[in-house]
Amino acid sequence: MKRFYKCTRVATVFLICLNFIFANPVCAYAADNNNKNYVYLGGDSFGIKMFTKGALIVKLEEFNCENEKVCPAIRSGLKVNDNIIMADNKAISSNEQFEKIIENSNGKKIKLKIIRNDKEISVNITPKLCNDNNYKIGAWVRDSCAGIGTISYYDCNNMTYAALGHGICDIDTKELMPLETGEVVSAKINGITKSTSGNAGTLNGYLTEKNIGDINLNSELGIYGKFYSISSDKQKLEIAKKDEIKTGEVVFYSTIDNSGVQEFEAKIISIGDTSDKTNKNFVIEITDKELLNKTGGIVQGMSGSPVVQNGKLVGIINHVFVNEPNKGYCVIAENMKSNFETKLNILY
Repeated sequence: MKRFYKCTRVATVFLICLNFIFANPVCAYAADNNNKNYVYLGGDSFGIKMFTKGALIVKLEEFNCENEKVCPAIRSGLKVNDNIIMADNKAISSNEQFEKIIENSNGKKIKLKIIRNDKEISVNITPKLCNDNNYKIGAWVRDSCAGIGTISYYDCNNMTYAALGHGICDIDTKELMPLETGEVVSAKINGITKSTSGNAGTLNGYLTEKNIGDINLNSELGIYGKFYSISSDKQKLEIAKKDEIKTGEVVFYSTIDNSGVQEFEAKIISIGDTSDKTNKNFVIEITDKELLNKTGGIVQGMSGSPVVQNGKLVGIINHVFVNEPNKGYCVIAENMKSNFETKLNILY
């Protein structure tokens, strides 16, 4: 399912392998302790292919069985957002595999192992034969997603990238999708659906087969992973401290067509909670007339666009105000970087 979470008033603007290349001259120069607060500016469009661990339950639904409506999933105690990792003593790697186990059960009890709130739980379930002569349990599941977003920055100290400024959430459960594996690929933008009041627009394009990195973390403040290389023309910037961020003029970088990363004008109009407990730290307003004419404001796919003030990276665009698409939320870049660094030793 290539669908992502979108709420009524504010929408996330994402239409959402370990490898080291020490020969990259940009990163060889940057990877030292004196440059630990510096990163290389992103703004590149990229594609995401993400696979969950097991099969994620996104909906429970009754179905017709003889003369009654039944739902074995509900009866067994399964809940939306449960992650099914084993069934019939087999590790679950895809929706199709899980569905086949159910269909081949012949109505016999199946033992499931699920993850709920980070804890493993065992559940017994008995599929029922529905009116179309197939065995079912009444659960809709999902195992993958794909989409287009924007790279925020590259950190050459640990050969990682950060992107989106928000996590990849399931559109039905509105929860972070549990990451098993994922890769990032280059993407081509070939059109724009403009944002209008009440409707967030989109960057339209396609994912290529060129793999440019992997995904190792899906978190509330963004996605992170290893990258393979970056172009030598990337701009090196210091990440601003929280107390350096002020209301006023800024620029941000994004890719809206096939001409590559471009600079656009905007301004910070308000600063709210600056803690890492939220990814909505400050509000940005687009002032670039050319961009507004082309996109109507912030559109889905621009999520991850880096924001620069006084020569420093201050934040990352990650949400659009649906009713005022010229405005949106940003996460503070310092929070986004420290969020990943606290998990770096665990991941690598």
